[in-house]
Amino acid sequence: SVKRPNQLQWQLREPNAFILGLLILVVTFCLYIPATRYGFVNFDDEQYVYENPWVNQGLSVDSVKWAFSSTHAANWHPLTWISHMADSSLWGGLNAGGHHLTNILLHSLNALLLFLLLKCMTQRLWPSWLAAALFAWHPLHVESVAWVAERKDLLSTLFLLLTIWAYAQYVHRRAINRYVLALALFALGLLCKPMIVTLPCLLLLLDYWPLRRCQPSTEPGMGAQSTFFRLAVEKLPFLALSLAASVVTIIAQHSGGAIKTFDQASLSMRLVNSVAAYGWYVVKMLVPANLCVFYPLPPSPPYAAALGSGIVLAGLTWIAIRFRHLYPWLPVGWFWFLGALVPVIGLVQVGGQAVADRYTYVPLIGLFIIFSWSLGRWIEVRPSVRPWIISLTGVLLLSCLVATSIQLRYWQSGIPLFTRVLEVNGDSAFAQNSLGVALSNAGRGREAIPHYLTALRFQPDSIHAHYNLGVEYADVGDLDHAAEQFYAALKISPRSESLHNNLGVVLAKEGQVEKAVEQFKAAIDCNPTYPKSYLNYARALEQQGQFGLAITNYNLALQRDPNSPEIVNGLANLFATCTEAKWRNPPAAVQLAGRANAMTQFQVSTYVATLAAAYAAAGDYAKAAENADLARRLAEAQGMTDLAAKLQTDLESYKARLKSEVQRDSPPK
Repeated sequence: SVKRPNQLQWQLREPNAFILGLLILVVTFCLYIPATRYGFVNFDDEQYVYENPWVNQGLSVDSVKWAFSSTHAANWHPLTWISHMADSSLWGGLNAGGHHLTNILLHSLNALLLFLLLKCMTQRLWPSWLAAALFAWHPLHVESVAWVAERKDLLSTLFLLLTIWAYAQYVHRRAINRYVLALALFALGLLCKPMIVTLPCLLLLLDYWPLRRCQPSTEPGMGAQSTFFRLAVEKLPFLALSLAASVVTIIAQHSGGAIKTFDQASLSMRLVNSVAAYGWYVVKMLVPANLCVFYPLPPSPPYAAALGSGIVLAGLTWIAIRFRHLYPWLPVGWFWFLGALVPVIGLVQVGGQAVADRYTYVPLIGLFIIFSWSLGRWIEVRPSVRPWIISLTGVLLLSCLVATSIQLRYWQSGIPLFTRVLEVNGDSAFAQNSLGVALSNAGRGREAIPHYLTALRFQPDSIHAHYNLGVEYADVGDLDHAAEQFYAALKISPRSESLHNNLGVVLAKEGQVEKAVEQFKAAIDCNPTYPKSYLNYARALEQQGQFGLAITNYNLALQRDPNSPEIVNGLANLFATCTEAKWRNPPAAVQLAGRANAMTQFQVSTYVATLAAAYAAAGDYAKAAENADLARRLAEAQGMTDLAAKLQTDLESYKARLKSEVQRDSPPK
């Protein structure tokens, strides 16, 4: 049996412990380091990082305020936002490798902390190391590490482990500052991801084993029930934080539309799927095959799977309770697993998935504890099997490393990621649409069109497929089919600002400016904070010759997105080239065009061309010619032959004006 330690040692003072801790850290880091060469994926990464202007601007007072006030992406997790902002400040918002590196470091640190924590509480070296190694190298955890948007898993688990460490220190020596520290660390974890709301229950489990605080007190009248009551009361402040986080999360997910399948998934479906999901997680822990990023809800309740899962769960629960005195880690590990999954098991359905690999990041620790300590006990009871157990354990860990390495490769980009979803689950609207977006992001838009069409065959009312198909048709110049897709999507979602805006852009390209203006006005009415609607409305007004109103809408767009080079360049171009002299403003045009190019490092030919026009309007033909030449070379390098030809004409005009000015200013001979 494991005795309660006399002293909780946090340091790795034993040579073997130091080597084993270093081994976990180094192997985990090396296992995942290939992910630093991977890009973002088109599955929440755009909302969390590369299309999020607040994250891309990095850490600032305003961005931190936004992090604490926003329910963007149907979540409220300010510390997660701040960590992404810190990455953007350190690595750059579009540097996916840097964001991946932070995830890898956090996961490696979590594995080391788990090892230290288990060793600290149990004084058992090898079981602690094995549980931590399984946590670090199991394929089910690839999703939480390789997916940039799942930073919240890693951060919340870091604070979960630190909270348990602080609590263990408090148990060793009852000091209010240690209790407050544990409470504060828990609060920080909840600010990363609310999935750890079950921590108060986990602490009660740890009170039973390995902290062994549940034995009846020697004081008169203090039996087992009184002891349990005292321990439960001790957790009330933690429970209050959990309840508050749960309420905030439900509000955030309702406001963001994440709990949109609540009505679609009936109570019977949710209950049956929840029971089946527990069995699925146990099976995937034992045999982690056919893993992918999305497992859709079945069309009907999986009664057979739920029945089998229920029988197994009942049997394992009976075993854990029946043998709790001989093997106290059995109920602790088992109820850790069951309890930690409750927030994501599907009783409240968020999204369209039945299960998810990422949901196992914390719960599987319980099963790893059961496995590791049971193996250790078996070796103690039967020393003769020790060589065989060590060999089989080595094979098991090596298998985990190989399987994780293979699973990691699917996260190189959205194309292999969603191709894998199709391989595992078969055809579905979600997988086909997502693969289409991945192909489009890779510059293979024409290849994406058949996937969107297939998605619409599976789900004719898919707004995403209609929208994406409309965008691709517009990109290839098929404006009629593009408008048709946007009109179809608006029938399903008539209050979508992005649909009205994109339809307006297509109509404007077709020359139907009046109809385009109506769509831009509708987009602004749907969402007065959407900057693109004001931008495109300003362009349409400029096209109609309503320059004053166009300038007003450019400024309204800038107020809503001051860091958009596209908006800044549009206003600069109007000030530089307006046909009505009273609206021209060459100094402002030069200043704005310079700002747009500074944002894009002078790499966008159209923006450099605007700067050339601005200098020409200001009468500085030398700088106009210099920038026109740069813009022409950029356009040629980017294959924009028509723009390059126009810029060559502009360049010759600027040079001619410059030459005439030189001749006019030359003194007579």
